[in-house]
Amino acid sequence: MNSVKDVLEKYNYRIDKLTLNNNIRIIDSPSGKFVVKKRKNKDTRELFRCLNSRGFDNYLDYIDEVHDDRASRANDIILLDSLLHNKTAFYKSISSEEVKAFYEEKTDYIESLTKYYDNIRLVIEEQQFIPPSLYLLIRNISWIFRSLDASKYFLDKWYDEESKKSSRRLCLIHGNLELDHLIGTENRFLISWDNARVDSPIYDLLTFYNNDFLNVPFKTLLALYLKNNPLTSEELYLLFSLMLIPDKLELNKEEVINTKEVYYLIEKLIASNKIISDYHPANSNGENNKHKK
Repeated sequence: MNSVKDVLEKYNYRIDKLTLNNNIRIIDSPSGKFVVKKRKNKDTRELFRCLNSRGFDNYLDYIDEVHDDRASRANDIILLDSLLHNKTAFYKSISSEEVKAFYEEKTDYIESLTKYYDNIRLVIEEQQFIPPSLYLLIRNISWIFRSLDASKYFLDKWYDEESKKSSRRLCLIHGNLELDHLIGTENRFLISWDNARVDSPIYDLLTFYNNDFLNVPFKTLLALYLKNNPLTSEELYLLFSLMLIPDKLELNKEEVINTKEVYYLIEKLIASNKIISDYHPANSNGENNKHKK
């Protein structure tokens, strides 16, 4: 289909009103309100056949009713995601070389970020007058180093557990969970499957957190997910480690943008530390009291 008109003619809908919202078209018609989104280059037909074969039919490729209840959407995204992971899960053999290579790659990245932000700290401290973005950064830079240390701690915990395993749990993940990618009223459907792939279930949780941590109560959503699809200790350790890795800020934009990006980074790291502390308190000496496996 090459146009909104083609889609509407196929379903015999008449357009009363057409609203543009980024890359989607919101359509008011006598039959209700609908959203139409252009398919990307990736052909998802084989993916949908796979979902059907596993009994997961809560997906839509391009059209359904629009719904705007943010809290309800967030809960339903997590419930559908846990259902998707349950229905498509399988185990795949892993080698110690694979585990070690991943561990070393993430360790090197954490170390490089630590050096990067330490260099920024030194530069800021040498300046007599600093712009608001750098002032905000230096006032809160301890959150960055604290998060990097904690990320390495959880990565080490993951490696200790994962290196003892001979297989890893994989499943089909959506790949781009966010509030705008779930629609429907009585029935809920996930859309935008272009980034779907086979991977660890933690990456859907991580993506949802990265996309919408300011808009959703992720601690509550994580508890809801764990109730429906418990994660192993090593999966939790890796999720926590990745949640704590800060973005690498490139502070070479307009000052307003730089300041917003610093603020966003610090808020995210504070949120990550608070969420994870509930599962792994600082005084627990490394023992995961709430989710021992």
